[in-house]
This record gives sequence, structure tokens and C-alpha cells, in this order.
Amino acid sequence: MSTSGETIPRVGYLLRVLFERTWEHLDASYAKTSEFAFPGVYVLAYSNEQLKGRVIKETDVFYVGVTHAGIRKRLRQFRAGLEYGKHHSGAKRFFIKIAGRTPYSELLDKKIFYVASVSARCN
Repeated sequence: MSTSGETIPRVGYLLRVLFERTWEHLDASYAKTSEFAFPGVYVLAYSNEQLKGRVIKETDVFYVGVTHAGIRKRLRQFRAGLEYGKHHSGAKRFFIKIAGRTPYSELLDKKIFYVASVSARCN
């Protein structure tokens, strides 16, 4: 049940909502709203193109994540993992295979990470 007593939306609905969203930069300010305290799905893009504000396309998606612990927590873990190769399996894979064990902040020719998400408010 949701916090308002309603049932959690169906997966198809959440997926449609997610793909109607637009990309935002993956930075600390992105996940400040209360929605990100809840479980959900997030998608990441890693691109040289300016994706901010563009509607998500499947071809832009670099990584898909799902969390029961809250989107904010997982995005924080992902960002930390880009620097140290720990805390998040997707970030660890990026750190090793793409960044060659170089922290993201030190990459000379790095692209930008973008994020979009949808959460399911529940208790």
C-alpha cells in the first residue's frame, strides 16, 4: 500500500511515466525531493551530448537500476562508486572497465552522467 492508502501503481504505468520524464544531471541537487526517499527505478545516461531536459530514449540509457532502499541512497552510492569503485556494482564496473580505475573526478576525457527516475511511494 502507498502512504496515502492507495495501491502501488502497476509496472506498465511506472514505466510509461519514467519514459515521459526528461534527463537531469547526476549531481547532489537532483535527488533532494521527498520522492527519492522511496523505492523505485532509475536510468542513467553517459554522454557527450547535452541531454538535460530531453525526453528519455532507450538508446540513451547506459544503466538501469532498481532499489528497495530509496533512489536517493542508491544514487549517492553510485556517485561514490564512480570515485572509489565500491558501494554500487554499476559504478564499480564503470570504474574498472571504462575509467581504468581512475576516479571519475580525475578523468580527463569524461562524459556527463544524466539520470531520470520513478519511485513508488509506499510504507
